[in-house]
Amino acid sequence: MILVIGSNPSNSSASPTAFCKSTKSRAIVDRWFQGLDLIIDFDNVSHHPTPGNRPLRMSEIREAIPGLKQRITRYNKVIAVGKTAAKALEIAGIDHFPAPHPSGLNRFWNDKDRAAAMIESIRDYVRR
Repeated sequence: MILVIGSNPSNSSASPTAFCKSTKSRAIVDRWFQGLDLIIDFDNVSHHPTPGNRPLRMSEIREAIPGLKQRITRYNKVIAVGKTAAKALEIAGIDHFPAPHPSGLNRFWNDKDRAAAMIESIRDYVRR
């Protein structure tokens, strides 16, 4: 099973669930796996939005680590979406694939060739 993990829910999300289906980020992440026969779950490091959607503080990441470790044990592949999620997984000692956040504000995705290569790398990771 595969887990896609982000940092925390956005204040503007219709639901506090990880990668709410109504968000653009979820639609983008779903396209990464289109055509693959996989079971994919979604989670966040923290289940709490932050004021002004600020990034999680290091203290908030550390506080979330014990629960994160418990929730992650049943997955054989973990994809960290964004730097905060990758940092939390590194601190927790959890092997993962670090992927850039799919936000339209992330300029990484503006380069179509680089974006296509990243998506192929993600797909290769989950197929291994």
